[in-house]
Amino acid sequence: MLKNYFKIALRNLLKNKGYTFINVAGLASGMAVALLIGLWIWDELTYNHYHKNYDRLAQVWQHNEYNGEKSSQTANPYVMAEEIRNNFGSDFKYVLQSTWNFGRVLNHKSSTCFRFI
Repeated sequence: MLKNYFKIALRNLLKNKGYTFINVAGLASGMAVALLIGLWIWDELTYNHYHKNYDRLAQVWQHNEYNGEKSSQTANPYVMAEEIRNNFGSDFKYVLQSTWNFGRVLNHKSSTCFRFI
């Protein structure tokens, strides 16, 4: 019985080649888009999970307004580190700043070493 269903389906697919192509192409592109969206969501949810205490990491953003145009950036002035230590020092064990212009190696009294390039 099942073999008969496959025969009928194959005959109908070969009989209507245009509609078959449209249906298969639509199904394939829909599955590809769904897979890409799923991978993107997974990447966003697992960001920085390779760190031991990933739930204790924070990134400071600075919001500026120049000539009436608002912008946000992760580059902060050097003096902001001391302010963060004073205001949020009890929340975090370490407050570190790194530069994005040149490669740096950060090490703080442990064998753990982070390299920012």
